Order: sequence, then structure tokens, then C-alpha cells
Amino acid sequence: MKSRTLSQRLFLGGILFLMLQGCGLLPGNIPTPTLQPTATLLPTSTPRPLPTFTEAALLTDTATPELASSNEIRLSTEPYSHQDGLFEVYPPEGWTVEEDQSSAAFLDPANVGFIYLQVTNTGYALDAGAFEKFITARESNFFGTYAEYQQLERQFDPTQRIASVLKSLLFDGVSQTVITYYDQKGEAIYALDFWADTESFEAYNPVYNEFFQKIVVDSAIAAELRPYAWVFTYTGPSNLYSIEVPTSWRYVVDENDRALIETFYAPDDHALIQNITYTEGRAISRSEAGELALDLLNNFYAPDIIITEDKIQPDGSERLTWYSPGGGYRGVSFLETRETSFLLFTVMYDNSYEEYYLEVLDYTVASYDVP
Repeated sequence: MKSRTLSQRLFLGGILFLMLQGCGLLPGNIPTPTLQPTATLLPTSTPRPLPTFTEAALLTDTATPELASSNEIRLSTEPYSHQDGLFEVYPPEGWTVEEDQSSAAFLDPANVGFIYLQVTNTGYALDAGAFEKFITARESNFFGTYAEYQQLERQFDPTQRIASVLKSLLFDGVSQTVITYYDQKGEAIYALDFWADTESFEAYNPVYNEFFQKIVVDSAIAAELRPYAWVFTYTGPSNLYSIEVPTSWRYVVDENDRALIETFYAPDDHALIQNITYTEGRAISRSEAGELALDLLNNFYAPDIIITEDKIQPDGSERLTWYSPGGGYRGVSFLETRETSFLLFTVMYDNSYEEYYLEVLDYTVASYDVP
């Protein structure tokens, strides 16, 4: 029998809503959490063949690139190699390079174009559905924060694990056209963003296409990166907290006038980060908060929760370490009260995926901060 993912086991049936209706403290005020559906791909009338990155191991030699069709922008004849050997590219002549452990940015001196190549290690090779969720989350969490963001075209090849997303947005008040290519090679996912002022995108596009064709990557080196190292800072309601969350984890929110449930799911749904914020309209005592937290753990997360550690933290919150023998997953929850608000912050993962997610979740927990 095929096992359900962590998110499916937790959220089917509206258990949280029903349980809280009967607990007395929070009569019917927390909304029923729902699963976010897989995004529908935008249609395209004239599909383009999607290019893929070339693995270093497959090359016998590296050819000198031809000049781009544009008379003003040319690729360098000298390759640029990432300091750790993740990839090799031919950047446009005169463009500045800035790199870190798993990315490189190429900056146009005219401030019109921009190229960004980012590598993410997902711990193991995701299936096609999880790869698509990775793309949807990165697009939403990163590009979706820009003004007037709009997807113009999206292509997805589940067999080859490649995709592209064409979009428009505003940056510093200037209209931008951006195309991102995604290429999954084993546990490494490469994201390549080509930016340009919209009015100049067509002039830059030939060079961008040539840049892509000359990329050489080494996914074996990429597999040594820390999993899901790319994060963004998420600030909760009313600045009650902030955390650093993987950029490629999708965000789902359920709320009403008194409660908010915020969840970030891993692309494969085998780990999650969740915060429940409830405002009672009166001060909530520590004993009430503790009772509610235990009810949530036993009636929402799993009926057989076993708490292995209960410890008060230096900031006054209470840390509960627990696992579910029947569910096959485990987690850590932090509960606290802030005047009239109750917060329950939880990270959890399926036991068999601990090697992929424990470090990721530990990092998020350590990043928890009160702004």
C-alpha cells in the first residue's frame, strides 16, 4: 500500500477545526487548513524546445564561443569557472561577476541586463511532481514579491525535468522581462534567471541564448552542497516573529478574523514548517497555552504523540520534542503567549527523510527571531 505524504496525513478531514471547536478555549475560531493544489501550467501557443545544461563529465573539450548576433553585446572568449567547480560559463564582455558558495551573478555595466545562476541541492532526486512544486514555490516566494509580477508563459517537461518561466515585473519602477530556466540533474536543481529592461530584452536575448548553450555544470559537486541552502526571511503577522525559510518551499495560509495557520511545505511534502497564531482578545495564561498545545499535538498532528523532552527556553517559550510511532514522523514545537496571542511554532519530518531535512529544519528553528 502506498503511504501518504506527511501533509496528506496531517490535513485531510479538517481535524484541527473540529478539535478546536470542542476544546473550550478556542470555540470554532481557527480555520480549517487546506492543501494547496498543484499549479496549473500556463498555456503557450508556440512552445519552444527547452534547452538543458551540459554535464562536465560528458564534454571532451570546450569550444571557443562564437560572437553573439548583437553588435553591442558579446560573450567573452575566456570562460569563467565557479570557485568550487559547480559550473563554467562565458559571461558577456565587461560584465562584473559576483559569486558565493552556490551561485554567481553577472552584472551589466549599463544596468540594463542581469544574469543569475543558482544551484540548489535537494538531498535526493525529486520526482516530477515535487520538481514542479519546487519551481512554483521559487517563483512565488522570490519573483512574486515584485510589483506587477505576472507570468507570461510557462513550460514544463516532466520527463527531462526541465522547465522555463517567462514573466514581467517592476524593479525600481522599471518594467523588466525575466526568463528563468530550471534544469534538474539528480539531486541538483539549476535555476538560471535572465533579466533585462523590457524595452531591451529582445536585443539581449540572443546573447542570453548563447550564454545558456555554453554552460557546463558538475552535478556531483552540487550534490555536496547543504540541502535547501537558499532561504528568505519571512515575517509573521504583526511582527510577532520572523524565520528563514527555504525559497523553494511552498507557502499555504488559512485564516479568519482571529486565527492564522501558516505552513511551508517541502517540495516532496515530507517535511514542513508551521506556525499557528491565535488571538483570544484577552490574556492567555501559560497553563491554558500548555493545555491547548498538547491538545493540538495529540488531536491534530497525531493521536499517539510521545513527548521526549519538555524544556523552557531562555526566551520564555516552551520547547516540546516529540514523535508519532504510528505516523512515522517526528517534530519539535515551541509554544508561547504574547499578551493576547498564542503561538505554536512547529517543524516536522517523516522519519525516513531525516537525513535530508533535519539540518534544514534546525537552521529554521535557530533563525526564529522576534523583530
